[in-house]
Amino acid sequence: MYRQGASVDRIDLSELVQEGYCIRPRVTDNEIHIDAIRAVWKPEYDGKAILINTGWDRKRSRTQEWQYGFPGLAEDTVDFFGEHGTKLIGIDTLGIEPASHQGFPVHRGGLRGTG
Repeated sequence: MYRQGASVDRIDLSELVQEGYCIRPRVTDNEIHIDAIRAVWKPEYDGKAILINTGWDRKRSRTQEWQYGFPGLAEDTVDFFGEHGTKLIGIDTLGIEPASHQGFPVHRGGLRGTG
């Protein structure tokens, strides 16, 4: 999440080194929805970097599932992270949103600068 909508090549590396927390929200049909984020959220996470552990790191293979079936954030989570001042979002999959999403709505929502 970057306020001015800058792409990663324009972000100073010092801004990517943040205090943060790792969360493990429930995944439903390859998506992590807002209710799953709210269920694990604690007030001390506000304004910090958030790393999301889906357990996908255990797959480690070049299968069709690994490349295209990975879980990620549902579009309904973008505003939540912005409202909570999240500085950075990381995830243990190939991307922060499922490959099934068309047009990268989660990526674009983060670049909107809602945070």
